[in-house]
Order: sequence, then structure tokens, then C-alpha cells
Amino acid sequence: MKKIGLGDDGMKKILVAFSHFDKLESIIKKIIEEFKNKGISVQISQEFFLPEIEKSINLNSDYRILILQEHLEKNKFIKVPYLEKLITINPKLNIIYIIDNHHYKSSYIGDIYKANIYNCLFKRDANIENIVYLCLNPRTEIEAKSYYGLMDDFNGVLENDYSDTLDKSMAFTTKNMRGNNEKERVIIKERIVYTHPKDYQKIIGIFSPYAAGKTVIASNLAKCYVRKNLTVTLIDTDYLKKDLLYYYPLEDGDFFKVADLYNDLNMGKEIGDVNSYAIEIGSKLKLFTDHRDSRYEMNLELISHIVRDSKSNIVIIDISSSLGEAVVNEILSICDERLLVADKMISTLNGLPYRLSLKTYNRRNLSLIINRDVDIRGLPNRKLEKYFKDVELPEKERFSLNFEHIFFIPNRLELIAEALSNRDVAYGVDQQFDESIEVIASSLYQINNNYKGGRVRRILDKFFTKGI
Repeated sequence: MKKIGLGDDGMKKILVAFSHFDKLESIIKKIIEEFKNKGISVQISQEFFLPEIEKSINLNSDYRILILQEHLEKNKFIKVPYLEKLITINPKLNIIYIIDNHHYKSSYIGDIYKANIYNCLFKRDANIENIVYLCLNPRTEIEAKSYYGLMDDFNGVLENDYSDTLDKSMAFTTKNMRGNNEKERVIIKERIVYTHPKDYQKIIGIFSPYAAGKTVIASNLAKCYVRKNLTVTLIDTDYLKKDLLYYYPLEDGDFFKVADLYNDLNMGKEIGDVNSYAIEIGSKLKLFTDHRDSRYEMNLELISHIVRDSKSNIVIIDISSSLGEAVVNEILSICDERLLVADKMISTLNGLPYRLSLKTYNRRNLSLIINRDVDIRGLPNRKLEKYFKDVELPEKERFSLNFEHIFFIPNRLELIAEALSNRDVAYGVDQQFDESIEVIASSLYQINNNYKGGRVRRILDKFFTKGI
């Protein structure tokens, strides 16, 4: 373990864990210099692997600060229980956790908040000044809730469409640079940048163990968001059938891009801009799919690269059931919203719990979509949830699924088939079908709706199970 620092018994001891080895020494020197400018001596150690971080925290109780990057080990996502474990080992540890921007308002950042970890920094804000500021001035619970996007009222912090700054002045006491017992009062004033909620990103995972119309939902939802003037990245994870490509009028030059991305990642090539591997549909939709003859394997590393580098407002992942339950759960774990698609057939509803293998953390922010909705005598919409309550499976835990929403898509098979024959999606043709897609879209992401408030409420009342 390499140590860089300024020798002093009164120095702050910090552990840094970043993945970019080549730049780490330069980053550490800049952090030390920033502390020095504030009259504070620090000693910084560095680690590169999660088990070693835990070991170091265990062996060195005098660590007070951990500066940690989210993607430390080959895009391995750091789970909240791991962070909680570090706090349990050292309750005085201040974790400065640098995370991807798309976690804003996500279930993941919500879990971090619930674990009382208040000092995350989104990558857009992760400059040396802000990192050092949080080391010296940990956030309060309210400040964290605001920064994470978990409260509706920003108390006037945000004043324009893009960003604003919050000047903070805090005083703290520390030993001076001479290392004696005299204490001096140091005034810290920094600027922390808060991005306007309009800029936040949502990752939506659409999945089902059945061929229930996931791709239809994904492609129509994407078009709806684009019509609302939002940017969308749409990822097709079915690398065998690649059905998504049939919904768009593509050219020969659009193909083999995902296969190239897969091969470049396998060869260890540095990916400058992952969006160069996307098929551009207009100016607002980026499509990641490929030709039926292309050969690659869809995995979490590939998807993580796409998601992490996406600058779109919305990322929609069409999750193929052919991926296997482990990969499906890994993909769902990076999603903010999870949409389970099924039809209204009794055989589907009875069999669905037996086909699902959802990890506990993937049962949150979960909604059900009933595609090709039909009227069935004796099965009103309000009774659908009973099929997912207190389910007992052989050799598995008893579980219940609590859906945030249940959405209903009208049966428009002929309309969808006609649109598909023209290399298009059905959205924009049929009012009832469009409204059902718009209800899903507006429920998952705050958008400017063209409908009047009363009409929106009527639509929500019509299509949401809760309250029926």
C-alpha cells in the first residue's frame, strides 16, 4: 500500500480508492495541496480493491475519511450493504462517495441516504475543491436529501434552468501546521454546484420471463419521450434475435456497431465516446442494437459502459429473458425504475411468480404493465395484485411483490403489426394507445404534458390500479 503525505502526528489520515492508476498520484497531490492551502496536514493512503479497503479500515481505526469511486473494480457496482459495513467497522468514518450522475433521484441514492451516508458527489461535481470541502464539512441530513434529489422543495437553492451555487461558510477547529497543541479557527468557504432537476437521468429496465411485448413497450415509450423533447438511449439486450432493429428504418452503415463495441472492450481498448457505437434515430434517440448476423454477447460490462457514458435524459433497457436470471438481476440493479410486462391471461398470472427470480433489492420501484389488455369476466383490475401476494415457491422464500403502479395497454395488435410493417412504432396513431403509453412515461419521469391537469388525472384514474 503506497503512502503519500506530509509527516505530522496531528495530520488527518485519509484513504483514497480510485480506479485510474495513471492519474491517481496527480489527484492525491492536488488533494494534499488543497488541504495545505487551508492550513491542514494530511496523510493519504491508497487502495484499489474493495476487500483491501475493508481490511485497511479494520486495521487502521484512525482513518477518518474515505474517498471512494463507484466503479472501482471493472465496473463492479458497490452495494450499499458494503458501505454500511465500513461504517459499522468505523462509525467515525466520513465516506466521500463519487458516483455516476444518473443516480440522481434513483432508488440507489435513496438507499444510500437511508444508510445515513450523506456525502456522495455526482461526477459532474467531483472536482478537487468540492471533494476537500466535503472532507472538512460533512453534509447534514437535509443537505444530502436536497443534493440527492430526494425532496421536492429545494428551499430556493435552485433558481435557473441549469445550475446554481450554494455558498457555504463553516468554521472548524484543528491543529495548526506546526503540530503543537494550539488550536486555530479556520474559515472554509466553498461553492458546491447543484444541477437543476430537469437535468436528471432515469434508467428504466423493462423485463419479463415471457414474450409479452417488452420490445413494443420499450420502443413506443422511447418515441413518446422523444416527442416530449427528451433525449433517449434505447438498449436492446437480445443479442440473438435483435428484434428492436425492425422498428426503425436503418441503413447498412448502422450495423455491426455494438459488435465493434463488444470486441473493443474485450481487447481492452479505451473507449473514448461510447455513443459513437450507437445508431442515431433523428437527433434525440440513440439506439444500441445490431444486425442479425453480428456476433457478440450482451453482458453487464457492455451495458454499464453504455449507461455510464450516456448523456440522454432517459435510458431504456429492453431486457431479454434469454440472458439468464443472474445477468437480468445485475441489469435491474442499475435501473431506477423496473417494469414487469405480462398479459392478462390466468395462466400467465399464475405462472409468473414461478418464473421470476428477482433479488430483494430489485423488488423496489417495481411496476406491472398488463400488455394487450382484455376484459375477463371475474378478473377485475383491482384483483390482479392478489396473484403476487404471499407467493410460496418450492425450495424458495415466500415473497410478495408490491407494485408502485399497474399500467394497462389496450389490445392494438393490428395497429402494432401495421406500424411494424412500415418500420415504425404504433405511438402517435391511436388516441387510447397513446394515452396508455403517456401515463407510463409521465409516471416514471417528470415531463411537460400537453394535456390539461384534469384530463391527466382522469387518465391516471383510468389506468392505475391503486384507487380503483
